[in-house]
Amino acid sequence: MKPRTSRFSTEWGVYFGATLVCCALTCWFLQLWRADLGIPFAYGIRDELMVAMSAKGLIENPWVYYNAYLGMPFGSVMFNVPQPDIFFYLILKLLGLTTSRFGLVMNLFYLLTYPATLLCTLYVFRQFKLGYPAALLGSFLYTFLPCHFMRGESHLFLAGYYFIPLVAMLMFQVASATPPLLKEGDGKWPRLAWPGRSTIGTIIICLITGSSGVYYAFFASVLMLLAGSAAAAAQRRLAPVISSILLTGLIGATVLLCISPHLLNGHGNVIARVSGDAETYALKISQLLLPLSGHRWERLALFKNSYYFNAPLVNENDAATLGFIGSLGFLLLLGWVAVRMMGASFPWLAGDDQRVLSLAAILTLGATLLGTIGGFGSLFAVLISSQIRSYNRISVFIAFFAFLAVALVIDRGIGARLAGRTAKLFYSLGLGLIAALGLYDQTSTSFVPSYDKIGSIFRSDAAFVRKIEKKMPPGAMIFQLPYLTFPEASEYDLSRGYLHSRHLRWSYGAMINERSDLWQREVKALPLPEMVRTLVGAGFSGIYLDRRIIPNSAAVEEELRALVGEPPLVSEESGLSFFTLPAGPG
Repeated sequence: MKPRTSRFSTEWGVYFGATLVCCALTCWFLQLWRADLGIPFAYGIRDELMVAMSAKGLIENPWVYYNAYLGMPFGSVMFNVPQPDIFFYLILKLLGLTTSRFGLVMNLFYLLTYPATLLCTLYVFRQFKLGYPAALLGSFLYTFLPCHFMRGESHLFLAGYYFIPLVAMLMFQVASATPPLLKEGDGKWPRLAWPGRSTIGTIIICLITGSSGVYYAFFASVLMLLAGSAAAAAQRRLAPVISSILLTGLIGATVLLCISPHLLNGHGNVIARVSGDAETYALKISQLLLPLSGHRWERLALFKNSYYFNAPLVNENDAATLGFIGSLGFLLLLGWVAVRMMGASFPWLAGDDQRVLSLAAILTLGATLLGTIGGFGSLFAVLISSQIRSYNRISVFIAFFAFLAVALVIDRGIGARLAGRTAKLFYSLGLGLIAALGLYDQTSTSFVPSYDKIGSIFRSDAAFVRKIEKKMPPGAMIFQLPYLTFPEASEYDLSRGYLHSRHLRWSYGAMINERSDLWQREVKALPLPEMVRTLVGAGFSGIYLDRRIIPNSAAVEEELRALVGEPPLVSEESGLSFFTLPAGPG
């Protein structure tokens, strides 16, 4: 038996080495040597710009609820939309203490999700007593899921799924002899456990889950209750279901605490959702099993394209693909449900291992039935709330269970039976080869950001805004056209002015139905001459136009030029123009 210090050193050595390999693979898959880390990996007109606004806002302001540089003339107050991502905002805030470059903050946040996912997954797999080769295989494949790249910085917080293995671990603990937060009582009812290392760790995991966005918290809660109910029925005792209710309650209470500023100060939920969205953005089993779009092997890429361009309701759910090995794990778990129902037994698997696979299969089946088109998620949207709409995002839970099943079967079926260094060496090398093939299957050259194109647009926007700042005094207010609602808009293109400015204040970013937004709606409806007079009277110093999204921009610019008496600043590459307004009276 190895001394405790030797095992400890080995474990830390494996974790450290795995982290280095993960960082090297991340660099390779994203070709980071080509990147300028100060420029976001994603920079367009959609959700990544919303993330960029949050990152810059946290750098310049105390917290996310108010931004002194947006939503002029009264400022942007962010209470009308719930903000359940407090844990992620805190990470952005901490990263923002080290730099004033919002692009660097975004990139660091994103890049850190890879080693964080690997370490959390490896730790959890080791709790199931998996050997290092199988645990590392499953951890690397789970870390480099296609969705990790495809979510990217456009859905930055969804890419931060590293806590999913930890909350999934709690689901299995709920079904154990000692469920979390409980200890055996004198009678039928269990008692609450006094705080200890295990209890504190459980509470921390629930707090992180509840403060990391409503989607993962909702999915975790549903699956936790399913695990507790299934275990309680199988064991004929109340402890599992009571534990699951306590854990779900803690997660739910954390979500409510995170959105309490919205509940107390908001003017109602302004995010429009309809129950049909749960069908549009649902999970599709075909997309779990089909190869990823843009697969490295041309034949598979063409095969997937034929589905992508002909099947209905293909959208962000395209990111749910599990890859070949993950698909095998998914099918293994579905098959496990069938054979166990028929009474099959597997002597080479210990009873605890069979129970792990059984619960993983139940949770996989439950997650699939909840997320799939026409599933229980659609019923939830119709009967209870349509605010949860993108049920395809439950795929990260399904992927964890699938890779757990693959790693467990390989470890118990092969790894645990080997004797001798030579056999174990070939076993490890074989799993390394499988991991390499799995990573080849799960990644694509299309995941590499278009660094040159993004950099060109980014620098062009920055240069144009610098020209505006040279013409404007510090703190000058800029009115932006066309009027766009914020947030939940179809595009966030107008944020580019704010992102590249240092001391200007912008009209865009006024929270919908707040004071500035209502004022802007009235102003944008005025004839252009009256609009200019109103803006000057309100203290605005310029008008910024996005030619690409404003209707009949040439005619608008011509009329503005006649009104202000001078030509605009123009950025042909960015499609932007800017007019200086005459000074108001006094």
